[in-house]
Amino acid sequence: MDQVPTAPTGEQISQVKIINKNDFTIIDHFDGVKFTFPPKKPVRVPAQVASHVFGFRPWPEIASDDLDDPKSLKAQMIKYCAMRHGWNAPKPPEYAAKCFNNIDMTVVRLHVVEEIDEGKRA
Repeated sequence: MDQVPTAPTGEQISQVKIINKNDFTIIDHFDGVKFTFPPKKPVRVPAQVASHVFGFRPWPEIASDDLDDPKSLKAQMIKYCAMRHGWNAPKPPEYAAKCFNNIDMTVVRLHVVEEIDEGKRA
């Protein structure tokens, strides 16, 4: 009889996987630590870093995704990134949206499994 896999239990660590699909590297700092997002390479960071660097908020507090609606979460994130990364001036507003849309952000959950090493004792 085949065993049905069960969902992991225990602690979870949430991170955000960032893939920069732009043709330039994004470099920023959080809490004194440098973070580099090279083109086309996935980088996992804590949610606080993604929020600081890209305005990332995984919870859908604002339902609208309409870029013409200034209250939409996506419009707010684009505006934040445009100001933070210099994508707003002297370039047209479409440039910021293009750069932002080339950044994939996905929540990744890591399941922590406790292992006891029966070998050496402290």
